[in-house]
Amino acid sequence: MAITTETLIWHAYRIEVGYDPDYNPTGKGTALAHLEIRTLSPERAALPITETGYRSVFMPDSYLDDYDSAVDFVEKWLTSAALTEEWKDILDQARQLSLF
Repeated sequence: MAITTETLIWHAYRIEVGYDPDYNPTGKGTALAHLEIRTLSPERAALPITETGYRSVFMPDSYLDDYDSAVDFVEKWLTSAALTEEWKDILDQARQLSLF
């Protein structure tokens, strides 16, 4: 199966989601699904699932069975992670001007 790349708009972020359901570069062992998540706009902006705007995740493909697509999985993951106090603190800090 081919690698797919889609764009997700989540709140004010434009996010690229790359998905390879059969990642196995060596051809040995069991293949895993591979997700690459990258904030495109604002470029490299932190997200609730990554401080750097980039996240690479390997998992069994079955993890996505309950979702319509890789983008649906990522959107629900972001929405869930955005409920944490840590993310709320990051947003609060971003809203405040810093002199240092």
